[in-house]
Amino acid sequence: MNNCSFTKNELHSFGLNWKDMSKGERIQILHTIFETYKRDTPFSTVEKVVSGFIDQYVGFPEICTLFFKCSEFQKHGAVFFGRPLRYLASHLEKMCLDSNKKEQFLLLVYMSFNDMKIDISKSDQRLRKIYESCGLNNIDFKSLLPPEEFVLKENSSVYVLQHEIIKRMSLITFGKFYFSEMLKFSSRKDLLGWIKHTKKTPFASLSKGVKEASEMEPVLEINDEPWFEYLKKVESVAKPTIEINCKDEIPPKILTSETCT
Repeated sequence: MNNCSFTKNELHSFGLNWKDMSKGERIQILHTIFETYKRDTPFSTVEKVVSGFIDQYVGFPEICTLFFKCSEFQKHGAVFFGRPLRYLASHLEKMCLDSNKKEQFLLLVYMSFNDMKIDISKSDQRLRKIYESCGLNNIDFKSLLPPEEFVLKENSSVYVLQHEIIKRMSLITFGKFYFSEMLKFSSRKDLLGWIKHTKKTPFASLSKGVKEASEMEPVLEINDEPWFEYLKKVESVAKPTIEINCKDEIPPKILTSETCT
């Protein structure tokens, strides 16, 4: 087991789905990531997930990485692997609503709008405007760092979101609480494929009952008023030959490292 054939960089360079691997390969990947991030969780307590994980919207290696890089997820043990997007969404929601963590959450949002990157050595008016639009002024941007559990360090000053799913779920959370601001700072390409019209009451809180809930789709459901606001945004920057209507929906897909920008 200690002679694993996968390195940390290799695991982020391609996508692996649970159904395409043997149990031994899944254990190997799980153990490689476990050794890389060296958390306090005993390996024996999570090893059993390799036989019960179900691919839905994100691949197995990234779920393992999320688990071992974030101590909050480790508190839930193997249950996390059954509904990782629920737990990720709940965690991001708490960051967004926590005055002490909101600054870091908005860095994830900025990175999601900025090709999944941030250079902390450079000042950026767009970043400042995002903070101001959410009621945060007089921020010392030089002291801000993105949350390490969701990023990879490219060099001394550049951080990159470790996976497309972090971008998607950060924007979904931002849209729940700051929908108009989300539209304001996004481009058309940022918005397509993950916003869905619904007649149900949208924006339900995920902070309670995550363990009992089924896995969620990586989409933001909105009702009539924000939906028309969304359509106005995408139509205003679309080519005249492109038609958008309320029935146009792009189904979510498994997000592997191959879909990362």
